[in-house]
Amino acid sequence: MKKSFFLFAALFSVTVCGVANAGNETLPAIYHILFLAPRTLAGPSVSGTTDTTTTLSATINKNGTGHSLVRLLAEAEPTVAEVLAGTSFAMIANIQATQPITGLTVFTAYKLYFVAKSSSNKVQSTVQNIAFKTSNDGFTPALNDTGITWGGSYPSGNNTGCTGEEIGAQDCSHGRDFTHNDDSDGHAGFSFTKLAGNGTPLANQAVDYATTPWACVQDNVTGLVWEVKTADGGLHDQNDAYYWYNTNPATNGGADGYADPGATCEGYVSGDTATYCNTQAYVDRVNDAGWCGKSDWRMPTRTELLGIVSFDRVTPAIDTAYFPNTPAYSVVWSGSPYANGSGYAWYVYFSVGNSYSNYRGIDFQVRLVRGGQ
Repeated sequence: MKKSFFLFAALFSVTVCGVANAGNETLPAIYHILFLAPRTLAGPSVSGTTDTTTTLSATINKNGTGHSLVRLLAEAEPTVAEVLAGTSFAMIANIQATQPITGLTVFTAYKLYFVAKSSSNKVQSTVQNIAFKTSNDGFTPALNDTGITWGGSYPSGNNTGCTGEEIGAQDCSHGRDFTHNDDSDGHAGFSFTKLAGNGTPLANQAVDYATTPWACVQDNVTGLVWEVKTADGGLHDQNDAYYWYNTNPATNGGADGYADPGATCEGYVSGDTATYCNTQAYVDRVNDAGWCGKSDWRMPTRTELLGIVSFDRVTPAIDTAYFPNTPAYSVVWSGSPYANGSGYAWYVYFSVGNSYSNYRGIDFQVRLVRGGQ
């Protein structure tokens, strides 16, 4: 027994000395046992998610530090260094650690990224992540409500209040229009935030566009951020029109569309593909400009476009207090191809808020979006 103990002690001593003398040479197994990066035993996971908060939980097999970073689901995955620069918290080996995450936005999809580092400064080489979405009163709709707060009157007509025959079955009795009917940040159940050109919220949300123009609008219900059109003849002008074009076979429904139909938008130069008046070239120009501080703008889906229709009004059927410079008869391409014909795609007619399909070789307006999906 004494000989075995002495042999182990001698081996350990030789191993440590060998490490000291060997520099970066291959290390003995016992060294790796002592100094390897921590391993995550459980997590990361989130729990107790509310409108603006959630709680991270994780367990590692060594004493060390947990590092977390939260980003919108649509944003690029961070590097290990970026996660290490995020929020840090102490972790004890084999004991679950929890960390509150605050300052989130309602109805928004996020990813939480996690990396562990041991007390000997060894870092996990792989970033782990978990997707989650904030809620509101336990109800997370896929779309905004309709904006309709009035009722239908039997045998015909409407009334300004939510009254009338079978009122419990009518639109005005359900959803955010009924539970969150507050016009302070958008009509009825809508909730919007005006964003400056750098993507930050305006300090005074009550300003009008003529006094303090804003560049984008964040939809606080869906988490999407929308382009606001201008009337200045520039890149985002309300009257510019584009032909439907998408060279990605995974999303274009089997056909690209039309690349160079001619001068239907500002800045067009024949032969210069970067200036073409098609939807793909326009997305590239807006991303190159870093509009509202971001470069992940894209064409909205048909469903997303319908989500900002306010059906309580027409010409246009949208809240112009947040979406100024919207033409009364605005026709807006979505990025959704039409399944019954590769030469067609979906658009939304904002005069009344309906959606239809049409030939991709027709020039319609565009309103870009970022986030979501």
